[in-house]
Amino acid sequence: MLRLVAISDTHTHHQQLKVPDGDVFAHLGDYSKEGTAAETKSFLEWMSALPHKHKLLVVGNHDRKSFFNFTEPMLDCSYFEQYPGISFLIHSGLTIEGVRFYGCASMRMSKANPIRYGNPISEAPQTDVLLTHNAPKGILDQIVVESEFGMGVQNIGDQEVADFVRKNPPKVHVFGHIHAQHGYTKIGGTQFWNVAACDDKNILVHGCVEIDIPVVQETERSSNEEKESRSPNSSA
Repeated sequence: MLRLVAISDTHTHHQQLKVPDGDVFAHLGDYSKEGTAAETKSFLEWMSALPHKHKLLVVGNHDRKSFFNFTEPMLDCSYFEQYPGISFLIHSGLTIEGVRFYGCASMRMSKANPIRYGNPISEAPQTDVLLTHNAPKGILDQIVVESEFGMGVQNIGDQEVADFVRKNPPKVHVFGHIHAQHGYTKIGGTQFWNVAACDDKNILVHGCVEIDIPVVQETERSSNEEKESRSPNSSA
């Protein structure tokens, strides 16, 4: 088993965390409140000091000021060269002990303010563990809203993320962004984990989540893929 220790939406409260041991530590974004250089430096120094062999980071909407030009979606990755122990995933992935991880910072904050970082998630490859900041629409993404008809709930997750996991279901999808929906559900063969640590007032109320992921040897993966390709239900 590969143990993934995951958390999201810590909003500068990272120093308060008790991080359990594991093989991989992943932060799913919104480590900051304002995305300032000081907040970013504090977080990256803390994260780089963690003992985990592999450390993965996906940025959130609060973090974007540190890395993104608002007129051109360009990322200055040179900043992260100061922290070589951290793998910054923005529409990119890596394989750890046979487990394929893919990180995507695709977010749409609202129709009035659509922000896209890098390539769309629809171009992502099949993966075992999908790491995104935003939730897939319809899964652990509800917020309470007030309207002229009274109180109700609304799903505000990302439709493109939902479309991707439906067409290319990973074994595990980890995300955050929707603070009130911290939790777990399983749909089909996919585990969905919302690991947002803060509540709606940005008060830290949850700790890290530990997820055990079976290690798949490449020979076993190739054999399974070959069997699937020969299945009478597979498309030509």
